[in-house]
Amino acid sequence: MDRTSHRQLLSSLVLVPALAAVVIAVGYSVHLPTAVLATFGGVAAVFAALTYPKAKKRPLPLTKMMPLRGMPSDLPSETRQRSAVASALEAAQTLEPGPSTREQAVAWTLLRVIQAWQPMTLSEATETRLATLYMLERLLTSTPGEAGRLAQYFRRPDSVLSLRDEIDQMALIRAEWDRCNRLFVATQGLWTRQINDQTTWRLIDSLQALGPADVDLWHHVVLHHDSTDPQQREAALWCLRHAACDQTTVATYLAHIVTDGTLVAAAQRGDSAYLCEIRTLIERWNAGYYRDGLLELDASDALNAASSRTEEALQQVASLTRSDWPRPHGAFLPRQGRPARMRPGWNLRQGRMVAPPKRKDYFDPATEPATQMDTPV
Repeated sequence: MDRTSHRQLLSSLVLVPALAAVVIAVGYSVHLPTAVLATFGGVAAVFAALTYPKAKKRPLPLTKMMPLRGMPSDLPSETRQRSAVASALEAAQTLEPGPSTREQAVAWTLLRVIQAWQPMTLSEATETRLATLYMLERLLTSTPGEAGRLAQYFRRPDSVLSLRDEIDQMALIRAEWDRCNRLFVATQGLWTRQINDQTTWRLIDSLQALGPADVDLWHHVVLHHDSTDPQQREAALWCLRHAACDQTTVATYLAHIVTDGTLVAAAQRGDSAYLCEIRTLIERWNAGYYRDGLLELDASDALNAASSRTEEALQQVASLTRSDWPRPHGAFLPRQGRPARMRPGWNLRQGRMVAPPKRKDYFDPATEPATQMDTPV
């Protein structure tokens, strides 16, 4: 499923908690009211229409992919199966900000299956249908290997595994949202702390006080610091020492110091401390120390210039320092990713925040309600 489809899927799931709360509030022991079923069916239809663009072949209906080929020999008792499914359905009642969690998506899928079987409550499910719900819940929440094994009990293993893949993707989107949210909350806390403390802050102290790794802030510091300011240079090098520093940040920094002559100048004036930092940085790059590549790196003229001038610059440094220097293998190749997010609330010269963080600078707009994105906190 492409990115647009996933965004539409997430948008449709915003309705899930409210609808599920109505359904579950009725209870599992009585029939669902006709009005609720009509609403539920309508939303399910919208869900399907939004998730799968008309230009593409639509997937099999749930009722076609759900039937089991046979019953596993290790099924627990019906009481335990019903309890497990009921527990999974409870996640649909949870009201949380942000994209749907894996638990919510699984609950919504189970509710769609129940609704597809016409007015039926969990307590009324036949042995076969109860086993189907139980097996589906296990498949959607187990390890990949176990999911593959369980899929073989379904009439269409490929379809149920495709459904699991979609939920896996939604879980990744939620995990990224959670990461951004933790960072945003931490930045709010730092802003509150600094606005109440007007003493002088060093930039490196502010970065350390933030807590969670902010790869976009580090990217901003590394690319826009004043290298003639010892405190700003110290902060930039601090960012570059972390394994969580983005590959694009490291590669772009190396490109800058090669093309603007910074590296050769450091060798000419005998700045051994700085040269040691850069040598270590290149060695770490070659060893795969920098594991994350979230940010894009375009094939720009500067990147091409760095690629062509690196060998010459490193030969000069090696000659001046009378030592061999490693080459950063593959550093200047274009990379796919997202654009770096702005951090306008930071003043690098002052070493601190000068404005509160805004949600739009921290979250993917596709996962944020429109009413929140432009609201300063």
